[in-house]
Amino acid sequence: MLTHELISTIDLFNEAKVLVIGDIMLDQYIYGDTNRISPEAPVPVVKKHQFEDKPGGAGNVALNIRKLGANVSLLAMCGNDPESDALEHFLTNNGINTQLIRTPLPTIKKTRILSKHQQLLRIDTESSYNELDHSELLEVASDLIDKHDTVVLSDYAKGTLTPILQDLIKIARSKDKKVIVDPKETDLSRYKNANWITPNLNEFLTANTKSDENSLRNRAESLIKENNFDGILLTRSEKGMSLYSKNSGPLHLPAKVREVFDVTGAGDTVIALMATGLSVTNNLSHIIELANTAAGIVVGKMGAAFVTPDEIKLEIKKTEFNDVTRKFGIIDAEQIENELTFARLGGEKVVFTNGCFDILHTGHVKYLEEAKALGDRLIVAINSDDSVKILKGKHRPVIPLEQRMHLISSLKFVDWVISFNEETPEQLICKLLPDILVKGGDYQENEIAGNECVKSNGGDVLTLSFINNISTSEIIKKIKLIDI
Repeated sequence: MLTHELISTIDLFNEAKVLVIGDIMLDQYIYGDTNRISPEAPVPVVKKHQFEDKPGGAGNVALNIRKLGANVSLLAMCGNDPESDALEHFLTNNGINTQLIRTPLPTIKKTRILSKHQQLLRIDTESSYNELDHSELLEVASDLIDKHDTVVLSDYAKGTLTPILQDLIKIARSKDKKVIVDPKETDLSRYKNANWITPNLNEFLTANTKSDENSLRNRAESLIKENNFDGILLTRSEKGMSLYSKNSGPLHLPAKVREVFDVTGAGDTVIALMATGLSVTNNLSHIIELANTAAGIVVGKMGAAFVTPDEIKLEIKKTEFNDVTRKFGIIDAEQIENELTFARLGGEKVVFTNGCFDILHTGHVKYLEEAKALGDRLIVAINSDDSVKILKGKHRPVIPLEQRMHLISSLKFVDWVISFNEETPEQLICKLLPDILVKGGDYQENEIAGNECVKSNGGDVLTLSFINNISTSEIIKKIKLIDI
C-alpha cells in the first residue's frame, strides 16, 4: 500500500543529516488594524499590535528541514547587528546547528506590514555579499560537508553563493554527497554538476521556451545532459510538479487541491522535503509525492511556514480515506483498526458495545438502535461460543457464533461486527479506544469492561435503558414450558 510506504519513509526523516548553505535573511512581520486613512496621504494607518521575526531564505529552508525531524546545519553570511543576533537565537533554539559568517554589511531584512491577513507593504533592507572574501565560508563548508548526507545550496542571488558555487559543488561531489540547488538565476548552467535543481516555472523558462509539455521536457532533458544533473524538480504552481530524471521518463503530479492562502516559502518547503527524502531513500516517486503533499499543506498557511511529519501523514491518510472502499459488516481485528483510521479521518464518532446476543430479541434491537444514535458508527463485539459457555453455562449458546454475527450484522444500524474469545472485551476496547462505550442499564459505569481505557483517552462511558422481562434466559424458560 502506497500510504504505508510513504509513512515508512517519513519515519526515517530523523536519520537524515542535511547541510544548508546560502543566503539568509530576517523576515519581519508587523501586524495591525487599519480603521482609517492617513490625513497626510491616501494610505491606510496601521495601528501595530504585534510583530514577529522569522528566518527567511536559507534560514527558512533549514527550519523546514528541522521541522521535518531531520538533523540540519546552516552556514550563511550576514551582518554583525541585532538582526543577525535574532536569527542566530531563533535558529539555535529550534535545534539547528547554526554557523553565521559575520560581515561589515547589514543583514538582509524584509519587513512585511499586514492587516487582517492582507499584506499592505514590504520594506527590504538589501545587501550583496558578492565582493566579500568567501574563504572562511568555503573552509567551514568543507569541514561541515563531511558530516552530512545532503547539501542544499539555497541561492537567493544575494552573493553568499555566487563567487563559490562551483567550488562548493565540487567539494560536495568529491565527498560523494548529494547536492540540491534551489536556484534564483535563470541561467541554470551556473549550477552545473549539482545532482538536482528545483526551479519554479519562471526560473526554468527562457525567452524561447514555450510552456507546453513537450517544450518543457525537451528543455529539461537538454539541461540535464549539458550540465550533468541527475534531474530537475520543476514546480509549476497550480499545475503541480514535474520530475525530470536522466534515468527515467518524466513524472508529473497535479497540485493538491486546497484553498491557497499564501505561497510565500512554498519552494523552501519543497526543497526541504526533497533534501530530507534523498538523505534516507533513493525512491524518487515517493520523494516527489511527499514534496507535493507538503507544498499543498504549506500554501494553506500564512507567511513562510513549515510542515511537520504528522501533518503530512494526516494529509496522506485523508487522501486514502477519500479514495478507499470502506468495508462494513463482519470484520476481523486488523480490518477494524484500518476502518477506525478512516472513520476518524472523516470525523466520524465511533460507538462500541458488546454482548452474547444468543437469541436475538426486541430488547437487543432497541438497545443497539439506541447505541447507534449516539454516534456515526457502531461496533458490536460478540462473545465467542467458548466465552458464552464461561458466562452462561455449558448449554449455551443456543445459536453458534457465526449465525449470531450474521444476524447482528444484518441490522441496518450496525456498522461492524467482531468477535472476541475472552470473558470480557476489555483488551479489544483498550486497543480500539472508541469515542463512546455503552452497555445496558443493568450495569454500573465502573462495572463496564474497558471503561478506564476509554475515559483516559477522552471518551465517554454510558449506560442505556434496560427493558425488564425481555432476555434470552427468559425466552429459553418459556420455550422449555412448551409441549411439542
